[in-house]
Amino acid sequence: MIRSISRKLLLLLITTLLLFGLIIFSLWSLAKEQAQTRNHLESIMQIQLSIDSLRSQLWGFLQYEDADMLKQVSAAQKKLSEKLDQFAYSDRHTRSMIRLNQNLSVLIAQETKFGQSVMKMEGKMSGRDLLHARYNMLVQNMTEELLDLQRKKLNQSRENQQITLILTAANLLIFSAFVWGFALQIYRHFQFGFKALKHGFHELSQGKLSSQIETSHLDSEFVALAEFFHQMKSALRKTMVSRDDLQTEVHRQTEELKAQKERLLFLSEHDYLTGLLNRRAFEEHLEQALVKANRSGMKVVVLFLDLDKFKQINDNYGHEIGDELIRSIGERIHHYIRTSDFAGRIGGDEFVICLDLLDSLDCVESRVQRLSEEISQPISVNDVQISVDVSIGMSCFPDDASNKQGLLSHADKSMYEIKYDKRIGSPDISDVV
Repeated sequence: MIRSISRKLLLLLITTLLLFGLIIFSLWSLAKEQAQTRNHLESIMQIQLSIDSLRSQLWGFLQYEDADMLKQVSAAQKKLSEKLDQFAYSDRHTRSMIRLNQNLSVLIAQETKFGQSVMKMEGKMSGRDLLHARYNMLVQNMTEELLDLQRKKLNQSRENQQITLILTAANLLIFSAFVWGFALQIYRHFQFGFKALKHGFHELSQGKLSSQIETSHLDSEFVALAEFFHQMKSALRKTMVSRDDLQTEVHRQTEELKAQKERLLFLSEHDYLTGLLNRRAFEEHLEQALVKANRSGMKVVVLFLDLDKFKQINDNYGHEIGDELIRSIGERIHHYIRTSDFAGRIGGDEFVICLDLLDSLDCVESRVQRLSEEISQPISVNDVQISVDVSIGMSCFPDDASNKQGLLSHADKSMYEIKYDKRIGSPDISDVV
């Protein structure tokens, strides 16, 4: 017994092809039988035409008894003889027509011997009259034989076609029943295997990891699927964790995702080197501070810081030392400003500070001075003592500008003026120790 759906389907395909071939062969047999019948009927029709032509020539000869008409009769008889010789269907009717045609040939030869000088005898039938009577009898007999042959051929063709149709119908019924039964068997085996797998997956969905699928009556394809299913259950049993452990793991991963989200949010708003706000975040905070100051009537001061001769430090000590210096400056700025203030790094050595919620500008100058002194204190970086000065520009809302871009631009311009004054006032002072 075949225990494979693939092989069963292959056998079903082969059986279907055989059934298709049987149908083609049956149709070909019917077409062949019909073609043979048509060819025989056409041959019979040709012989019938030759007999009709011979009868017509005989009628003309018997009416006029002319020598030329006799020659035409002889020619028609020879033509009929050729048709009969070429006729492929041989039976007693064909042989009888050939014999009758030969007798007619003998009579025509005798007719030629009598000639036109022979006269009829009164009250008696001469030998020529007997010949003429024989003409009609022979032609009539050939016609009857031809009709009998035609009827026989039609009956035989009908019988052959009936036999072919009966055999074809019987074979089609047998093959169709076999194909139907085989397809039904495949369907039942497939349904049985499908139900077994469905039951196994249903038990798996209920958490039953110890159940097994019975494979003794399954086809090989379902057996392979059941083996994979058992392996999957075994793997699940090995990796199964308790509900508490799973909840703990989910909670831990949730906290990690939350921390990562907060870290990404911090990195998106802060400078990676100093931890201060980046340019975009600083401008957003400044926009909010201006809205609050505009409503409360308080002042906002923007400080623009630029380290003096920072490029010389990078050139003399390298970018690594320069980055450490920037990081230290950022820490000093962060520790210096108030809780309500905020600062940012907007360039390589450029920083901005917003002094928020100020009632007046009286203390701003002293704060800027202390900030400058704080930044200018020596910094130890990798056992190297570095001192750097800073130029600080300032702008005030709403005195100097009414929007963030105006405040930043004014503070930037003010910083560059201070930096220019330093270069004019002390051109030989070096900020690097």
